[in-house]
Amino acid sequence: MRAFLVLLTASCALMGCTQAAPGKDSPSLRIVTRMHPDPQQMKAHMDDRMALCMLQLRAKGVQAVAPALPNPADMAKWVTRETEEIYANGQRATYATDVLVWPNVEKSCQWTFYKTVHAEAETLCADWYAGSAKSDPNPDATPEPPDFSRESTPSGSIKRCLADAAKTGNAAGMPKGVTAGGQTCLWLSDSAGGGAGPMEPKEPGQYFCTHPRAYDGSLPKYRRDPGLTLKYLRILPPGVRRGNTPEVDADRMEAEIVEEGKPIAASRFTQQAVEAFVKQPLVVPVGGQL
Repeated sequence: MRAFLVLLTASCALMGCTQAAPGKDSPSLRIVTRMHPDPQQMKAHMDDRMALCMLQLRAKGVQAVAPALPNPADMAKWVTRETEEIYANGQRATYATDVLVWPNVEKSCQWTFYKTVHAEAETLCADWYAGSAKSDPNPDATPEPPDFSRESTPSGSIKRCLADAAKTGNAAGMPKGVTAGGQTCLWLSDSAGGGAGPMEPKEPGQYFCTHPRAYDGSLPKYRRDPGLTLKYLRILPPGVRRGNTPEVDADRMEAEIVEEGKPIAASRFTQQAVEAFVKQPLVVPVGGQL
């Protein structure tokens, strides 16, 4: 036991952390980050996708009129990437969705949302359960069943796990940022800018602005999710070649909902909740609610 304490002390000295018991009654936390696509980028790719779909129809001997593109104002409202993170009573859960917008060749090239989903729920230093599922706009793709996995903390590792969960990070010198909702967060990059108001990184790349509770010990560090991402920001350099999926390659993904201290139903941290989320309909006509 003494050797363990010595090792833990040495690790904290290197990592800049201190020991503190996780707050048993710390306020619950819910963070929802969302990405909205750029309509102009979407239009260019959707034109190409529709042209391919019409070729596929003609190859089948089917004559059809290409459906019109959705209104750009509607495109701007689409949520094509969303992550919901919830924490309460020593439990955490994450529900994530990515959406691609393609014409459905089986439905006369009707514009369709194809979703990829992932969910996981974890009890601090106990059980972890996760599931994933994916839909594919390729009509020749073989559908895959949802994938589920489970993991438990070995009994001999529980004490070490709890000790790691109780460590607080050293936030000294970390530049502060402000989310779109006005919450203070801490930039995980030295390249973050300065000045009044929301702070943006100075250099191209990917940056995370993290909730202060990830450092002050009021929220334990989980094995599967050691930190909290409050705001995700990607800055692309001028002239960069963009990918073929503007739905999930947009420049920004930000926290649109941040709630602390509000009740979160215990059922949302269960295996049943993970499975229900993963087994949702993954192919939805555009115009339906994401």
